[in-house]
Amino acid sequence: MAAKVSESKSKVDGKPLETKEKKKTQPRVTSNEMKWGKDVLARKWTIVPNLLIENLAALGVRTSQLAVLLVLIKYWWEKDRHPFPAMSTVADQLGIRRAAVQRTINILVKKEIISKKRRKSNQNGNISNEYNLGPLVAKLKVLAEKTSAHEIIQVRERKRFRSRTAAEANQ
Repeated sequence: MAAKVSESKSKVDGKPLETKEKKKTQPRVTSNEMKWGKDVLARKWTIVPNLLIENLAALGVRTSQLAVLLVLIKYWWEKDRHPFPAMSTVADQLGIRRAAVQRTINILVKKEIISKKRRKSNQNGNISNEYNLGPLVAKLKVLAEKTSAHEIIQVRERKRFRSRTAAEANQ
């Protein structure tokens, strides 16, 4: 009879109860892991706001400039620590020449998408520049506010339209 008691405690409606041990041994798979695979995500990843992707034309950013921007974003790990990859690093990762990276960065600075600051070393003189993505963030925040305000207006207009058409239908 003791066997039946322990058996009934371990089952509910004929199904085994999940134990904490089972939960620990079952790996949790995220939706990103399902999309990309664990091996790919294990190599690290970068967050890029959809607002940037959706507003490249509004920002005046061309696809070649986006590629350089994405590499800079990749190296921006903390809010107050600006990325400083060497131009040769950016060039190698994109498969382009260092001069093309330099031209593109200068264009992004001129468009006020990024700012750059020279870094110097006491022993070696000039070292890689520091790139501030703050101007891009500020532009995206303005776009987000405009988008939110625009979306609110659209919702209100749809509600008014529905109310008007409903009132007309009832007459």
